[in-house]
Amino acid sequence: MSDGGSGDLDVLPQPPHGLVPLAAGSARLVTDADEETFLLYTLSPPPQDQRGLGYVNGTADLLRISVPLQGDGSADVKVEALAADEASDALSKSTKQSGAAKRSAKTSKKSAPSAEDNNVVVEVRQDVTSLRSTTGDTGSVVWRSSLLLASLILRRLSAPTLLPGTVSCDDDIGTLFEPELLARARVLELGAGTGVLPMLLFAHPALRAPDATTTWLATDQEAMLGLLRRNVARQQSALGGESSAGGRLDALPLDWNEALEVQQSGSEARQDRLRRAVFASFEQRPSCADASADADEPAWPDLILASDCIYNPSLFPALLATIDVLSAPQRTLVLVICELRSAESVREFLAQWLAHGVEERSQPSRWCICSIEQEVLGARLAKGNAAWLAWKR
Repeated sequence: MSDGGSGDLDVLPQPPHGLVPLAAGSARLVTDADEETFLLYTLSPPPQDQRGLGYVNGTADLLRISVPLQGDGSADVKVEALAADEASDALSKSTKQSGAAKRSAKTSKKSAPSAEDNNVVVEVRQDVTSLRSTTGDTGSVVWRSSLLLASLILRRLSAPTLLPGTVSCDDDIGTLFEPELLARARVLELGAGTGVLPMLLFAHPALRAPDATTTWLATDQEAMLGLLRRNVARQQSALGGESSAGGRLDALPLDWNEALEVQQSGSEARQDRLRRAVFASFEQRPSCADASADADEPAWPDLILASDCIYNPSLFPALLATIDVLSAPQRTLVLVICELRSAESVREFLAQWLAHGVEERSQPSRWCICSIEQEVLGARLAKGNAAWLAWKR
């Protein structure tokens, strides 16, 4: 468009590496928060039957979640509330199937699930009491957008040869990630909550194959870490122990307000100490980015992921400071997914992101922000959700 609010791909800079590829027509450049917000709520309005804040179950502390790996016209994700004595039966069955698929992965370079293993099943613990009794506690339950994103990535992992921009017969296989690169990426997840997203992804054989080296660091505030670590440990146990996985899944506390204070201090030494503390899990682990290893550099993530963290405007400065401090220019990709609720909150977040680190309004943004088009997100995630891919210039 001529007014600079968004642009087509012939003027859209390409990401620094191919973990999240941008084919022709798959994204638009964001330079104006008002215009982008208008386009989002015009092109991807929330479905009329989409109710509530976005969590999938607010009454049960234990959920069984099943995600099909191929589209068959049925419901995408199944969520079942469990009593304590109902746990593990279906999970054990799924684990045995996944174990068989994993063994077959040793002889299959693509590590695709077997035909009889068409679902990924995990059991996730929530804390609904904390949701109801603690003001501002939203991370203790499973959120709808995380399940939709997990479904999209799982189906992408099951169709690794699908090229970016290709139309699949399954309208919910988007091309958001390059599977081969995801299998060796360093991923830093912000606001991981229950950990349901990496739990589902690491149940897929592609991330547990012997040659997979994905390092996924799920982070949240200290108060959430007990629940997050419990779920991560539960999943590792169900899949045969941490040492049996090709990829690596860790959980770590990360306080966004601390990152904001560190950035505002202006101390490069403090920022470097924070980075090295957070990135410890990435050290000595492979990266999917084409960057030469430097012993003096922090072990930067290839991707920072924030799913449905855009809900409290008072936290926007802290979230953006965290993203900024922990990302390297022209190296780290940032993917932000959010369910479209308040248009004003979306507009304010984008305005702050575009202006972050810019001292004068006449200066260009330090961030290249691309709004991902619906076709890349798949049919279900595209409805009522937004996704932005960004990197520092």
